[in-house]
Amino acid sequence: MTDLKGSLLEHVFTAQSRIDFFSFLEKANAFIFHDAYPQLLLYEKSKEENKNYMHLLPQFGVSAFMEPIWQTFLQHQHSQLLTIALIINEQHYIETRLISNAYYRTHVYESLLFKYQEFFHLNHVIFPYEVDQRVKVIGLNVSHFAPLEQRIELGKKLYGMLYASPYQLKNILRFVESKTHTGSRSDYWPHVFSSRQSRGIFSPELNTAWENHEHVFTNEDWYQTGGALQYFEEVTLPEKLDVTRKYASTLAIVRTGAGLLSLKDKFIKEAHTKGEKE
Repeated sequence: MTDLKGSLLEHVFTAQSRIDFFSFLEKANAFIFHDAYPQLLLYEKSKEENKNYMHLLPQFGVSAFMEPIWQTFLQHQHSQLLTIALIINEQHYIETRLISNAYYRTHVYESLLFKYQEFFHLNHVIFPYEVDQRVKVIGLNVSHFAPLEQRIELGKKLYGMLYASPYQLKNILRFVESKTHTGSRSDYWPHVFSSRQSRGIFSPELNTAWENHEHVFTNEDWYQTGGALQYFEEVTLPEKLDVTRKYASTLAIVRTGAGLLSLKDKFIKEAHTKGEKE
């Protein structure tokens, strides 16, 4: 979301398209956390008091799909089952509420700007980690409007990548715990990005880029009995986990494109100013 206010995409978006893209991303995050947060609170309360509170999930609008999953987890601590279920649940949750929304289909998914992002693979979900004083990243490119099945599989792959190597997971956690997370890409690549406009690729902090927004939530349940069992298949991993070089190449291409668009805007403004003087 901070990219929308940074220098990398400054000359790509119009003011309205920037708002549309932000609104879509903000709603997706808000919906997912609105659904996940009470589940985690009830789990924490269950642990604290050694008492099962998962029967209260429906009172918070959580899908009926999740209650037996949580009941099973409390008994058997099957973390992979729980994580995959949460991925399945969150993607179904936003499917009808957001992904299928006609306005976002037209103004985001079908826009040239979205296709630009897709073409240049700008939508990476990445996990940074440090090795030998160098920050590397593993991750995958995502498409917010991919079919439901593909989004679920992508979530499962990201989960699998995170836990594929205990050594790598340790490095990722160490990196995460050592940083103050601001939403700026300078958090992990300060040699490329900066949260100040005076140097590097400008990537602002989230609290300076956008104001807080309020949301309206509805509690209709997506789940139909037996309608999600096929998604619990084994997690498959991509052959290559490290995308550091690919990610850096993408940034270089986008940076070049941003520079060309900046020059174009500059020439148009100069021509317009010259025409007014004449």
